[in-house]
This record gives sequence, structure tokens and C-alpha cells, in this order.
Amino acid sequence: MKKLIMTVAVLFLSATGCVSEPQLVQNENRCEGFEATPAYQLEGAARKSVVPVSRVSPQYPGRNGKPGKPGFAKVILDVNAEGEPINIQIVESWPNARYGKATMRAIKQWKYQPLILDDKAVVSLCHQVTMNFEKKPEEGVAKTS
Repeated sequence: MKKLIMTVAVLFLSATGCVSEPQLVQNENRCEGFEATPAYQLEGAARKSVVPVSRVSPQYPGRNGKPGKPGFAKVILDVNAEGEPINIQIVESWPNARYGKATMRAIKQWKYQPLILDDKAVVSLCHQVTMNFEKKPEEGVAKTS
């Protein structure tokens, strides 16, 4: 009888969302199939790509920003002519969507040297950033790749 009550309780909590299993959150990638001409192949390009000049680490998702479960988030973004990330989209997030949201909040504060084409800063499309959240606080909260 005790096992039956426990089983019913676990099923109820799972069905109501009180107990959640880690799951990969995937969204449509607006850049999928997009094949931009690499900047180094563009006539008049002063730089091969946008260059990050200022990065803010995301706060670890969970209680009070303290390291919890390891995870990752993959986002795509464009960089405008002022070097600001725009059109930020979460492509994947694991073990849940909070990792993508934390990554997005941090990336909104980043600054890039924009792509220069014919002596003019231009918008650069579809850059991918992967943020890896690790449980080792001595190595920092998250690493980008």
C-alpha cells in the first residue's frame, strides 16, 4: 500500500510539473542553411569577423546564482554597426530554458568591434555562441566557445 501511495504521488508531481527531468530545449534556428560569404572573401573587408571587446559572464541559473547543475546554451546573434549584439535567439538550452535565458541576458551586455567593409561599419549576421556552465566555481561561472 505504501508503494502504491508513493507511486501515485510521484506520478502526480511529475504530471503537474513539480518534478522535472532535464530536457534539451531546442528552438527553430533562423540561420540554419544560411551561408554568408566569409568576411575575408569580401572585397574591401578590413577584418575577417566581428571581434568581442567586452564580455559579461552570465549568472549561473538556479539559487542565488550559485553553481548547480552543469549545462549549456547555444545562441545565434547578429552584430550591428555599433558593435551591439542584436536579434539574439536561443537555439539550444540544456538542462532547461533557464540556461538559455541567463546566456541571453549576459550577451545583451557584450560589445564587439563591428565588421568593417569599405571603411564603413556594417551589420554582421548569424554568429553562434555556446556558453558552457560548469560546476567548478574556481574556474569561473561559464565558458564561451
